[in-house]
Order: sequence, then structure tokens, then C-alpha cells
Amino acid sequence: MRGTLALATLLFVQLGHACPIGKTGLSSKDLEKVKKQNQARAQERKKEKRNIAQAGGMPILPSLETSDPWGGSNPEAWKNEAVLTNAVSRALNEGWAKPGIEDVMVSVPLTMVSTGSEARVYGDGQTNATMHFSPSWPHKTPQLVASLLVFKGKRQLQLRFSSKLDIKTPEVTIVSYPAGTTQKDNVKLDREEGSNDLKATWDVPSALTFGNVENAYVLWVTIKDWNHSFPLDFRFPIYKIDTLAKAAGSAKTAGKSPLDPLGIRERVKKNGTFAQAELMNTNFSEEWLRVNGSPILPNDSIHGEVKGVKTAVGGGYTSLVLRGQNSTFKNLYSCFDPRNLAAESTHGVPSGGGWHEIGDAAETILNNLEDGPVLVGYASGAPQQNGPDGKGVAFDNKDIATYRLLRPGEAMTTRAGNTTWKEDADWRAKRDGSQRGKDKSGAGRNYHTFSFTTPKDHTCAQIWVHPCLPTESNRLGLEPKNDPANCNLNE
Repeated sequence: MRGTLALATLLFVQLGHACPIGKTGLSSKDLEKVKKQNQARAQERKKEKRNIAQAGGMPILPSLETSDPWGGSNPEAWKNEAVLTNAVSRALNEGWAKPGIEDVMVSVPLTMVSTGSEARVYGDGQTNATMHFSPSWPHKTPQLVASLLVFKGKRQLQLRFSSKLDIKTPEVTIVSYPAGTTQKDNVKLDREEGSNDLKATWDVPSALTFGNVENAYVLWVTIKDWNHSFPLDFRFPIYKIDTLAKAAGSAKTAGKSPLDPLGIRERVKKNGTFAQAELMNTNFSEEWLRVNGSPILPNDSIHGEVKGVKTAVGGGYTSLVLRGQNSTFKNLYSCFDPRNLAAESTHGVPSGGGWHEIGDAAETILNNLEDGPVLVGYASGAPQQNGPDGKGVAFDNKDIATYRLLRPGEAMTTRAGNTTWKEDADWRAKRDGSQRGKDKSGAGRNYHTFSFTTPKDHTCAQIWVHPCLPTESNRLGLEPKNDPANCNLNE
């Protein structure tokens, strides 16, 4: 077993490790400290009631309209990440407050900043990223926030344009492509009392579809008399946990199903505890990676920094099995730190994992250990670099971020963009420091991020790192034998 441990540690250093994970193991002294904290927290939880406040059991998210906005109470100190997360949270809160609402997704045009391999902080394919709304836009609000509201039997698109925009004629044209056709609709904008923002609601054609794990399908919004359009997409590849388990087929982790191989969820139900407490009380078999003898690996930041500048605050604990003889694909349990409002105020950013570009074949976040939703963001470049009718792209924001509350029993998959996958070909083959290209972000790059609202509890999830580029027809790239030409066999 000691020989196996030494080999595992060597592999860890050479092959890198998937997001998020630290470089040292949790000491026995620190482990006992955390276990005591878990015991005390368990007693507190018995006396508390969760803040479930809206339709569908969705929590009210922090925003400028609440007492605890992301990034602190001073909007002028917010970095772009806090500006975005607050605007998205406001839209999600508004959407989930509507009678009969069944689902809400929020889309924002922006520019993602790819940092290339210089920010390959975990030695794997993921690289830290950041974002902005254009160097010419100094305001602490996005230009456009769009919500896709899903009701029984209908969908609506709600648009909110910032009052800071120079809009002389309150009307927009929405260009969509339902079932391969082109549809143009003119929609009037109304001034919102109090904010002065301009808003509109549009009934979404039933035949209109949005992006999936492989492709993006956008619609375009043009303010009347403007020569530039805003791209929107609601690409957010969601899978039910059962569907994901079927896609994994015969895949194994430590001799068991990769879906919760440690049985954490069942232990939580049986013992009346919570996921982090059960993970800390696990007797890990030898297949689980150990660093300095510990299978519990702490980290003080989760993709939360770009070139020395904070983009998110908070760390967590991870345990994993590397892809190889003990696991069909890299499989992680991760528990993320509670929300840290003091740190948010210091740095002007949200708590959670910062934006990162996906460079492994894919990374899937499984919300299979908790009872509450997780705020997750997905970003991708618009597939067209120009708007319809020869129009440019407003503020040159050619990326689109889509946010949704990922519910218990759901998973979200982010596939490596085609550009990223091609640029990393040398690195995947050699793992020798070969560089990723440094072109500006655009179509062909995919990113994700996640934020946590709970102030006292760690939020735990599984993360799967796919060995192959996922498609709907290759079992989501979870078994290399299905598509060996598009796999990272050195991972």
C-alpha cells in the first residue's frame, strides 16, 4: 500500500489535478478540528429553518435589492464579477417570484477574458478566467440582462436594458431562428418606475430551441436605430442525475458506480447529518488519492484569482480518484466553503468558484449531495461574430453568460470549446508546459462558475472530469472506447 501511495502522489504531481483541489492533505489535527466543528454545526442545524422563500422552493439570492449583495454593500467597490452576479441574482429573484413559474434562466452579453496556460493553476485543462462589459462601459451594471421564464405551456423572454444606455426610441427588434426559419419581431420598451431601466416581454416561439452540450443557438436583439445587436443564448446543458448515471454505463470508481461511490447521500439520510460531515468521517480505500497521507485535500481558493487579482473568494475540501485503473474517469467529491461576506466586501467579488475556461474534455457539476440549489454560470462565445443584417455586436461583447439555479438531482456539463481543445493538443500529448493559444476569447471557448449563498455550511457536490468530448450520441464522453479519437488519454 505504501508503494501505491508513493505512486499516486507522483502521478498527482505529474498529471495535475482537476478543479478544485489543494496541494497538501488535511493533517490529522486539522481533521479532528473540522470534525468537532461539524458536530457543533449539526446541533445548530436542528434548531434552524432554511430560508426557502419562493416558488419551487428557491432561495432569495443576494443582490442590490437585499441586505447582503454579492461583493459587499458598496456597489462602487464591486469588480465585474460582483456586478454580473448581483444583476443575475436580481433577475432570478424576480423570475422565481412570478405565479406559476417553473424555471428561470438569465442571459447576459459580455466579454470573457481567456488567460491561456499561464493560469493553469491545478495542472489540468482548466484555466482561470475573468470578464468585463467593455472598456468603454464604466457603469456598475450590464447593458442588457435577459430572463427566459418558463411557465406551463409557454415561455417568455424578459429584457432589461440599463438606464445608462443612450436609447432614443424605446423599441427593439428580436431576430430568432425557430425550426431553421428566421423570425423578426418588433417589441416596445417601457420605462420601469424607480430604476429608469427599459423593459420588455416577448413570447418565445414554441419551435425555438437554445444551445446544448455541443452547439450554441443564439437570438439577436437590436435597439431601434442602432447599428449593433446584442446576442443572447440560454445554453445550459442540464442532465438529470439518473440520465448521467446511464450515460456512464459500465464506468467504475473504486470498484463502484461513479455516482456517489462513497454513499454519502444515503449516509446523510440515515444519520440525519450533512454531506461534509459524512465525507470527513469516511474510511477511504486505497484507491483514493492521498497527499502527505491524507485523502482530504484542502484549498484556500477555487479558480479565484487572475494575475494576482481576486475574482472570487472561498476554498474548500476535495477527495478524488484519478482516471486510470481505479476509475474510468477522474471523479471528485468537493465541499466548498460557506459564503464569506467579509472577504467579499474586502475584494468586491462573490463567494464561490471564479470563472474558468474548460480545457479538459468536459467537467460536470453534480448537485447530488445537497437539498438546496446552487447558483451556476455557463459562458460561451456566440457562434456568429456579427449580428443579423450586417450589424456589428453591441459593445463588442461576443460572449454570453447564462445562469441558472442548479437543483438537487441535476447536473450541468461544460464541454471544452473547439478552439480550446485544438490549442491544447500539444499539452494533452506531452504535459510539458506546451502553451495554449492566446487569441481573444470568442466562439470555441466555454467557461463556468458557481456561487454559494449559505453563510454557515459547506456546499458539497461531485465533479466528473470527462476523458472524451461529450456528445449526445457518445454517452457524454464518459467511456473512452466510445470515441477514442476525441479523448484525452493522458489525463
